[in-house]
Amino acid sequence: LINKPIGDFFIKNVNNWALLNPQFASSGVTLRFHSAVIPEPEEYALVFGLFALGFVFFHRWQKKRRQAATS
Repeated sequence: LINKPIGDFFIKNVNNWALLNPQFASSGVTLRFHSAVIPEPEEYALVFGLFALGFVFFHRWQKKRRQAATS
């Protein structure tokens, strides 16, 4: 267990954090930070909307092409 507040771990550059806290750098403690980007619902809606719009354009283009070929 590390008796430190969680606010101490929110630093962007881990190397600077180790330099500022030499008790952890010298003790051989390994800190691993993982981050995952979770898309928001708006992003899913945007991607789905773009695919739907592309499908509509493609479908209309195919329909015009078929009509031009038959006339």
